[in-house]
Amino acid sequence: NFTKNKQIKNLQAKNKELDMKVQELETMGKQQMRKFYDIDRDRAVAIAYNKKLQENIIGFETERATKNKEFKNVEAQNQELSKKVESLESELRHPRANLQA
Repeated sequence: NFTKNKQIKNLQAKNKELDMKVQELETMGKQQMRKFYDIDRDRAVAIAYNKKLQENIIGFETERATKNKEFKNVEAQNQELSKKVESLESELRHPRANLQA
């Protein structure tokens, strides 16, 4: 009888030890699930942020293309004005040629 009681106590101690390990594993599982949730949340935030950055890049590229187009137009206007200035300067240097024409 004593041996059986000792065996029962040993089994109870072993069960208690196993129960504590199960609880520990459950706690670790919950912690991992929270970490996975945090990772998924952070991933979603990063994806949204990257999408916003992509939109900004597209906006900046569009704005840059517009500015480049405007700059080329201004350059063309400057070239036209430079030709007109050269023409007027030429007329001022050679007034007689213009009067005879």
